[in-house]
Amino acid sequence: MALADRLAPLHTSKAFDLGLADAIRSAVRRKPKRLTQAQLQFPYLVQAMSLLLANGLPISVAIAWLSPRLSGYWGEQFRILVAKLELGADLEKELWELAERTKFAAAQEFAQKLSLAITRGVPVATQLDQLAHSLQLELIRNLTKKAGSNETKMLIPTVFLILPVTVVFAIFPSLLVLQANY
Repeated sequence: MALADRLAPLHTSKAFDLGLADAIRSAVRRKPKRLTQAQLQFPYLVQAMSLLLANGLPISVAIAWLSPRLSGYWGEQFRILVAKLELGADLEKELWELAERTKFAAAQEFAQKLSLAITRGVPVATQLDQLAHSLQLELIRNLTKKAGSNETKMLIPTVFLILPVTVVFAIFPSLLVLQANY
């Protein structure tokens, strides 16, 4: 029986029961936060976009050039963006829709920087390069933190299984020799 089903019958109000049961189900089913492939690829996507813009390409041309060369999640999202742009959609509006569709904080910052560049006409290549650098540092920090926790988890079998067995094998012959002499 699920945790939510065991806790929900404790309350008397049906409306309250359904809300509490849904909240408990969502809390129980929530998976630990993992770095997805999209999060791992995004800093490099931003860096490629920054290089294209630094070489003088307009934003829409850079997106259209980058789209067929991407694969996976971002390739799909950029193909949708390019298809809408080819049908005559507004670039700034589509960038914000991309950010909303992905629900990724870095994508929202990316869209914000590009939309500011479109509306104000400012060069954005250095800003995107700095964003890519900060995203790469954040990715490295998250991966290092994850590696540290995995290293701690790997120490548990060593400390509780291998070390005691090694100590027993080291002490047992000595105890036999000591008992034989006395």
